[in-house]
Amino acid sequence: MVSRFALKDYSDAYEWPSDGLYVNHSLVPLLPFEKQFDFQSAHELVRTHFHSYIYFVLTMYIISIFGIKTKMQDHKPFNLRMPLIAWNFALAVFSTMGALRTVSELFAVYKHIGFTGTLCHKGHAFDVTGFWLYLFVLSKIAEFIDTIFIVLRKRPLIFLHWYHHVETAYYSIWSYTSPLFPVSRYFVALNYTVHSVMYTYYTAKACHFHVPKFVSVAVTTLQVSQMFVGLFVIISAINTDCYNHPPALYAGLLTYIIYALLFVHLFYKAYLRPTSTIIDRKKVTIIVNFLSIN
Repeated sequence: MVSRFALKDYSDAYEWPSDGLYVNHSLVPLLPFEKQFDFQSAHELVRTHFHSYIYFVLTMYIISIFGIKTKMQDHKPFNLRMPLIAWNFALAVFSTMGALRTVSELFAVYKHIGFTGTLCHKGHAFDVTGFWLYLFVLSKIAEFIDTIFIVLRKRPLIFLHWYHHVETAYYSIWSYTSPLFPVSRYFVALNYTVHSVMYTYYTAKACHFHVPKFVSVAVTTLQVSQMFVGLFVIISAINTDCYNHPPALYAGLLTYIIYALLFVHLFYKAYLRPTSTIIDRKKVTIIVNFLSIN
């Protein structure tokens, strides 16, 4: 019954679930740095430092990228091919490892206690999966470097790119400070999985490998699908009677609605809307470039 997952308050925030953890990471053996993760220390670090200064960090990010963009108007674009390859490859490896850990935990919980259990069981915050949840939250700040590459290379910087970086970073850090938010296992597993494919694709493009167009379409389709799966999960969580930090749920609902609308609009302009003029083709190129570097 759902009631056995009910979490009434924050008093047991740092205690492992009484019914245990279900995942056995046998596919990829545990690495040394994964074995001694302390959720309480990680949570307190994010709550005390990152959450306290997130507004300052986001403000500096926006000021920096638009300041660099303005400064670059009088300069030739930097090539940065090798750093871009290294950066995308590092994120591809990181995301793939994160996907292996978080997706396996998601399926293990589903296998043992069903779909409702995945929305209510808080074991994702502990042990190895909790370590990758923690790294996920921190990585949203590190991913600001994506935008630095864009402005230094004088590539188009459109609203959705910097907006989604700001929104995702803030929402990830804010929701992590509520340890009783098990629905986030879906957001993290989905994001890691999509990013593992996405950054592998970006690495290939940065290496100037020939990548068929259908791959670009597939990557964009994954990005769009992620938003609708997220919406389904959040709506399902809202309809459960287990504690899932309602403010974070409704904020997530609004976030995913906005993302879904923006990404569908971009997908339509990039791949579905007829283009008959040179200007239109240039606009589509800008959109496809965004979807290929974001």
